[in-house]
Amino acid sequence: VFVYKGYVEGEWPPGKQSITAAIRVTRHLAYAHAKTYRVIHEEARKQKIRVKVSIAQHMIIFSPCNSNSWMDRLSTRLRFWFFNFVLLEAFKHGWLFFPGIFWERLPFRGTLDYVGLNYYTRDYVQFIGIGIPKIFGNICTRGHHLRDGAARNTLQWEIYPEGLYELLKKLKRYRLPILITENGICTNDDSQREIFIEEHLRNVAQALQAGISVIGYLYWSLLDNFEWAEGYGPRFGLVEVDYATQQRKIRPSALKMAELIRRGHLE
Repeated sequence: VFVYKGYVEGEWPPGKQSITAAIRVTRHLAYAHAKTYRVIHEEARKQKIRVKVSIAQHMIIFSPCNSNSWMDRLSTRLRFWFFNFVLLEAFKHGWLFFPGIFWERLPFRGTLDYVGLNYYTRDYVQFIGIGIPKIFGNICTRGHHLRDGAARNTLQWEIYPEGLYELLKKLKRYRLPILITENGICTNDDSQREIFIEEHLRNVAQALQAGISVIGYLYWSLLDNFEWAEGYGPRFGLVEVDYATQQRKIRPSALKMAELIRRGHLE
């Protein structure tokens, strides 16, 4: 997400739009992870402690804008793989692959102790042509899916809890434990946050019942926070922050989540 937003879309710093720069930055991030992985494990061995090291992979569920269009379905499948799994495949197999652009054998294999998953929403994909990068399609701009009645957060991201279970099923093939490193909602209606948490945890429970090794769930975020492009507007926190005074106020959703943790199961 950092590479795509900063070097493809150019929405986040440094605000570039360059496929060449995006590939270079991806390689640097991957090398940095692999080297850091080995440094941390070497230090852990010296101190005789156990650690688990991984990356947090931002993943989105993609659906075709027009399910009857084989072109939209093709772009959706390619986009789903490319945006969600390129780095995970690199760390699993030891190669980095950009279709039609780039292929390189790299010393990454075996540098994930678990899979970190950040999940928030679903997008719809529209076919726009053949070739790189067009074959991956565009996020649909027609707006018809905005009228489907689906619940949304204040950034108008669709709330799609079933997508979490879908991704956990896909990640099972890596045969690694899965830690949900981010999952959350920005909303001004805290009761919506309570429902969001419970519905997503139901999908985690479903994954556990299916034999998928989910080792934890981290809600984003403890506090209201600064977002890259949206600033202090979106409210993700279990704890409300008054930015003028820095006063903290625990929201009812935080108490609800604490109750779920103490109880240890969903009703």
